[in-house]
Amino acid sequence: MAKRRTRDVVLEALRQQGGAFLSSTALTEKLGVTRAAIWKAVVALKEEGYPIRSVTGEGYALEGEPDVLSEREIARRLATRWLGRTLCCQPQMESTSAHLKALAAGGERCHGLVAVAAEQTGGRGRGGRGFYSPPGGLYFSAALQQPLPLSALRLLTLASAVAVCQGIADCCGLQVAIKWPNDLYFGGRKLGGILTECSLVGESGELEYAVCGVGLNCAATPCPPDLRGEIISLEGALGGPPPARTALLAALLRQLEEAFDQLLAGEGTESLLAEYRARLLWAGETVEVSRGGEQYRATFEGVDGEGRALLRTEGGVQALSSGEIRLKKR
Repeated sequence: MAKRRTRDVVLEALRQQGGAFLSSTALTEKLGVTRAAIWKAVVALKEEGYPIRSVTGEGYALEGEPDVLSEREIARRLATRWLGRTLCCQPQMESTSAHLKALAAGGERCHGLVAVAAEQTGGRGRGGRGFYSPPGGLYFSAALQQPLPLSALRLLTLASAVAVCQGIADCCGLQVAIKWPNDLYFGGRKLGGILTECSLVGESGELEYAVCGVGLNCAATPCPPDLRGEIISLEGALGGPPPARTALLAALLRQLEEAFDQLLAGEGTESLLAEYRARLLWAGETVEVSRGGEQYRATFEGVDGEGRALLRTEGGVQALSSGEIRLKKR
């Protein structure tokens, strides 16, 4: 039995005990390995973060389910058909989206591949801005490499935002709002963000690949002074420990797969827009608009059928496909 297999089977055997002790003798008989192999497996599991208690004469007991972000833990919770069935999970990445983009640009077939990290050292937001990605969060990206109509591609960010909101509601019971086009808010503070990027084939204009990246603040961790009061974590929003990140990821991927399936089939546009608009912040409010070097105030009137921001100024209504809006300070 390979070392990794021993580790997995020891963990499963301890899970089946429901927190009760399982002796070394019982484990050796059940798994057909030596006590030394079991001890090494237990040490390795503890290093991964599993709370295993060892008592001489009684054996080992798994005391609760830890928040371990690993391929093993993600796979056992997944309820998707194709999204995330291939995983790349690491404690730290520079950027999960950059990882997938490099694979796709290098010619690898990675449709449905999900890259997951517990920390990013070079997370990115819109416009090349940095995305604060400290330990304790959930950062992942999903790759799409199926033909996607241009009309559906324009709605990819909106569909992803709605799906993530639905996944958070399923797992945590929180109703999260969306700040156009891709930020997730709770209680007036930023909970996370979404960034979708794509590459088109030059000659045909067809989709080569798309990468949807999601970053969520999960644990309440110290943040830089300039972000204090601006961001919130799931722990802060819930007033206590959030669900395990693997459970949250499974809920998010289930909703994202359903959203992607609808886009790939060219279906559900009207219902998607209705759900997005129902969660949209600041509709009807005066906002400050930034686009390139231009800044002005306008009334935010929601989004059109392509997900563009509708902004009313003295000159009429314009549709904004890129840029930044902020609620006017009172």
